[in-house]
Parts: sequence; structure tokens; C-alpha cells
Amino acid sequence: RLLGAYTVTPADGPATHWLVMANTFGARPGGAVRVRRCYDLKGSTAGRKTRPKPGTLKDMDARDDAAALACFDGDAARETVRRLAVDSEALMELGLLDYSLLVGVCDAKVNP
Repeated sequence: RLLGAYTVTPADGPATHWLVMANTFGARPGGAVRVRRCYDLKGSTAGRKTRPKPGTLKDMDARDDAAALACFDGDAARETVRRLAVDSEALMELGLLDYSLLVGVCDAKVNP
């Protein structure tokens, strides 16, 4: 959900455009999904570790948790990587420097 769009123009530099969006996760029929862990991924390793402190996890925490995060089948994983590549290419073409991918981990109930 988009909360606002802003342009900041410092006296001694170029304008910077900002979009402010709510960090939300989808819901399932019957209620909201309970997110167990949340990762803010930026594609960097510099300063990108949260543990042992509490809070939103970062890139290096996700790398540490890679085995536990491997939940996609091969086709779904390839499609996710393809979509991320397309989005990354668009960001590069637009000259955008900063981005985040917010990943929420929840326990899925499997019905027999």
C-alpha cells in the first residue's frame, strides 16, 4: 500500500524521489498470516546482520538460515529468481540505488 510520494531537493544537490509504502503481508481466508520471522533483504553484506539482537533480520541472517528458508520447489524457485532479475534490471535502468525485498516466514498448515 502506497502511503506517500515525495521529492527532496537539497540546496546543493540533485532531487531525490521517495515512495513510502506500508510493510504488510497478505492474509488468508479466516485471518491474517502470523509471520514468524521477517527479513529485510538489500543484496548487500556490509552491516547486514541483526543477530543476536532482536528485530527484523537482514541479508547475513538470511544466509545463515538458508537451509530453513529453502521451501520452494524447483519451478517456483526459478520463477521467483526470474521475477527478481526482471525487477532488478528495471531498477538499474531507472538509476534507482536503494531497494528492499521484505520476506516474511510463516508456518503453513497443510490439510491432508
